[in-house]
Amino acid sequence: MSSDALIRGYAEICSEFVTFYDTMRRLLREEGHDDLVKGRAIVYSDLIYKPDFLFIGFNPNGWMAEDLNPLKEFEYIAMEDCGDGANSLSRQTRELFKETKYYDRFSKAMKTNLFYYGTRNVKDFHKVTTVLNEHGINPYSYAFDWTRKFINLIQPKVIVCEGKIVHDKLAECYGAQFNWQGNHGSGSLLGSIAVISYARLFSTIMDKEAVVEAVNKLVL
Repeated sequence: MSSDALIRGYAEICSEFVTFYDTMRRLLREEGHDDLVKGRAIVYSDLIYKPDFLFIGFNPNGWMAEDLNPLKEFEYIAMEDCGDGANSLSRQTRELFKETKYYDRFSKAMKTNLFYYGTRNVKDFHKVTTVLNEHGINPYSYAFDWTRKFINLIQPKVIVCEGKIVHDKLAECYGAQFNWQGNHGSGSLLGSIAVISYARLFSTIMDKEAVVEAVNKLVL
């Protein structure tokens, strides 16, 4: 795929999301809940066709900028220079991959979320969902559609689900059957995309040794 085609595909997803986002903000404002959403973001890296790894989280946590442009550098790498905290997800993920045989490909990974709008916490996310549902809008339907379009666009080799809820919702998104044991999971999508998942306690990745082992078993 040409870079122009990749950019056009991403621009289409952005356009659809912005329409949804503007409607959501208007409804929340009318209900007196405009403070529940803290910005938006779609990617935390450059756009890469067929990246080795695509990390998928649930939604942006806390305040985010409104800019939807891709970043020049994978955020989990860029955050190292900013002195991210010892328990931050970026550092946890970076240190985990340093223990694998694929850390040399980590800088060229991509990162997104199932939901592109940020909230302070899960409670606020559910409040937003309730308001949308009351107006006949199912945010999961939109999120699943954009997730499928995004994955089809970039065609990653491996998807890393950052949390069990992402693992479960990604399986639901595709009507797939993934495996889960203890604090980590696995599966496949579209016949060629490997899925690796791990449980989290806030930003702490659970059972890192098992995740490292799963990554090292991959053949890329």
